[in-house]
Amino acid sequence: GQPLGILNTPGIGATSLTLTTVDALLLAILDAIASVETNHGSPNAIVMHPRTWTRILKAQTAGGVFLIEPGFSGNANDFSQPRTGFRGPTKTLWGYPVVLSNRVPTNLGVGTNESRVIVGDFSECLILDRQGLTVDESPHVYFTTNQTVFRAEMRVGFTAARTPAAINVVGGAGLANG
Repeated sequence: GQPLGILNTPGIGATSLTLTTVDALLLAILDAIASVETNHGSPNAIVMHPRTWTRILKAQTAGGVFLIEPGFSGNANDFSQPRTGFRGPTKTLWGYPVVLSNRVPTNLGVGTNESRVIVGDFSECLILDRQGLTVDESPHVYFTTNQTVFRAEMRVGFTAARTPAAINVVGGAGLANG
């Protein structure tokens, strides 16, 4: 009965990525979106490590055109657009918000250098309250400086086991170092 985390939950969909190109990564993300839409309904977010997002943003065609619009191009009209040099690129792919988290592992796979991209309807996941908020204080730690130390602690869990079809994980050798 312990929460296992998204990557270890039985029944979670998986999309394999073996090619290392950003084109292949974007197609795999589209396949993951289609899988969630087919088996559950519309996803509400795409979660990935910041280095994966940066890899997508940097990708260019052979002619030097960015696959994803990187932001301000020097045109004064660009300042009214959602992607600008001041605000950075809008984090969306095909209208779905991209959420970056440095908690997405980057040490998976045979070479321990693979990451994952998680597509899902996260409203179907549960946050479990294991222990309510407790606040403790100690006036003794910094007694000589007349200071009090406070500690707040709450124990929670997260599970995707309620509706595993709402989640699809893109993974494989194609996400090595990305």
